[in-house]
Amino acid sequence: MISSEWVLRFGERLRHPLMESRMTTGMSVSIANPSALSERAGFTAKKKSRRAWRWVVGLVVLAGVAFGVGPWVAPTWFSPVNAAAQADRFTIIPRDFAVVLKEKGELKASKSTDIICEVEGRTRIISLIPEGTAVKEGDLLVTLASDQIEEKTRQEELKESNAITAYESARTELEIQRDRNESDNRKAQLQIELRKLELERYQLGDWERQLKDHHIAIDQAKIALERRREDFDASKQLREKDFITETEYEEDDFNYKRAQWDLEKAEKALDVLEKYSHVSDLRLKESDLEEAIKEADRVRKTAIAEEAKKQRGAEGTEKELALVREQLAKLRGQKEKCRLTAPTQGFVVYYGGGGGGGRWMSNDSQIREGAEVYERQILMQLPDTS
Repeated sequence: MISSEWVLRFGERLRHPLMESRMTTGMSVSIANPSALSERAGFTAKKKSRRAWRWVVGLVVLAGVAFGVGPWVAPTWFSPVNAAAQADRFTIIPRDFAVVLKEKGELKASKSTDIICEVEGRTRIISLIPEGTAVKEGDLLVTLASDQIEEKTRQEELKESNAITAYESARTELEIQRDRNESDNRKAQLQIELRKLELERYQLGDWERQLKDHHIAIDQAKIALERRREDFDASKQLREKDFITETEYEEDDFNYKRAQWDLEKAEKALDVLEKYSHVSDLRLKESDLEEAIKEADRVRKTAIAEEAKKQRGAEGTEKELALVREQLAKLRGQKEKCRLTAPTQGFVVYYGGGGGGGRWMSNDSQIREGAEVYERQILMQLPDTS
């Protein structure tokens, strides 16, 4: 609400009944825009000011005339009724009016779907749907260059083939190593059993047999010695009576001495057997058993180490194959992301960065065919027109 207080103050300065009658009428305007109100109030003030000055000039002229013809015309001229009848009248009513602001810019939907480049690194736009095109879900919007991705995919496929071969070979070597380990362990355990049997055979068989053979040899040597001694005694008596020749006597004497030597040799062999041969053979058999046990332990540890080595090799090739396949799947996914389709229906609007549209961007950054784009860059938007 704006009052015409300045009009009242001006009327008071004029001190004219007509002006007071005209200006004291209250004025009020209700508007929707304060800035427009100020502008209109200024315009109205200027209009009223010009009218007031015209009244001042008129009054000065009238004052000059009043001195000459005042007695005849003054009563009629200055009549309040006539002045009020001749005054301009205006009817002021409150009303609203539109305020229009002109400003450069673009309309932007409150909700829209961004079409983003998801290809890693940088690539170029091969084909692009025209801006403003109405699309539906699944329509092709952008095709990005995929030649480098395809080249990397072929290289990764070759790596995958080599990795599969290496993995299968490693698994086969692991299985062979496990079979070899089982065979080596069985052989080592068999050697232990054989050494145990040899030791038992010697202790309970060979040693007793050898000992008995030596005792039999001693007994045989004693019997032979006794016979040779009897033959020698008989030959001695016969020689004294010249019943036998000297040669026959000497032969019996030699046989007797040889029988003595055979007995001494048998007894010596038994002594050697008990003191040396038996101890040596027993220790050798026991040592063979100990070595067989140790060898079996070495075979077991070697088998474990070799199997672990083959296992790690197989696991390494398996991980390498998994990495190659993961990279290959990633590249194939990147290849699919080179074709951007509409996730929903809408109208195509090229993205310009700050909402100003693509035409405000530099030529190198505009969304167009052949332009270079980077990962996570917004290419276009589909405004929600619902």
